[in-house]
Amino acid sequence: MEHLFASDLKSDRILRAALNLFSAHGYHGTSMQHIASEAGVSKGLLFHHFADKSSLLHALIDSLQQHLAPKTPTNIPSNPAEAFHALIDQVFGHLEHGQTLVKLLVPLAIHIGGTETFHQLMTQKMQGVQVYLADLMRQMGVAQPELEAQQLALMLDGLQLRIAIDPQYAPVNEIKTAVLAKYL
Repeated sequence: MEHLFASDLKSDRILRAALNLFSAHGYHGTSMQHIASEAGVSKGLLFHHFADKSSLLHALIDSLQQHLAPKTPTNIPSNPAEAFHALIDQVFGHLEHGQTLVKLLVPLAIHIGGTETFHQLMTQKMQGVQVYLADLMRQMGVAQPELEAQQLALMLDGLQLRIAIDPQYAPVNEIKTAVLAKYL
């Protein structure tokens, strides 16, 4: 996540500050003044870039969605097993290196009310991943591919929750190895 919002543009500094503060203190526990101070900008400049905290959250989510969207590999895997391996590498890479992001996303996903757009985005993203996983598993000859894909998606949700609660207790690499061993 270090390269996300890495530029010194004021909007990137604001988004980086918002990500860090929302992750540490929660959305509702973070004020616009606190974000402005953390970003090293005036509150007026903050409001020039983002009309309100909700707009800032939406911009942050949009940026994160673009960052987290599955990347088209330069070398497209030639078979479903390679594509599955590449997807698992990407997903677990985000989990392992994106603990700040996970600490933001999990509370937003759990919080009911005020974050409907977030829920819709995350539901669409997970459904898309789940359909893609099921398709790959079907091509790999996995029995009950839709059920297996749903179970894997739910396990990943649980792993994200564990990372948000206690990152030291989440053996990401060991779980990744077990997932790859089970399906490949």
